Amino acid sequence: MLGDYALALERIHQDPEIMAGKPVIRGTRVPVDRVLGHLAAALDVSDVLRAFPHITLEDIRACLEYAQRELELTQRKRRSKTPQVA
Repeated sequence: MLGDYALALERIHQDPEIMAGKPVIRGTRVPVDRVLGHLAAALDVSDVLRAFPHITLEDIRACLEYAQRELELTQRKRRSKTPQVA
């Protein structure tokens, strides 16, 4: 577990009127997937903060926590749809 999911829910926002409903960092138009993409490209956290000067380290942590929880939910949904073999 990365941290507190409540933090992620406070900092991550989805609205169909903002960035076509993509999850974004609250109060910005910075999508969670863009932050994760920068991290996946092996950029240092300080590089991400320079690329998005309106976000904080806590916002980056919230993006990671949000992504982890969303992945867990997706995996649970898939398992619940998989037929059980007797």
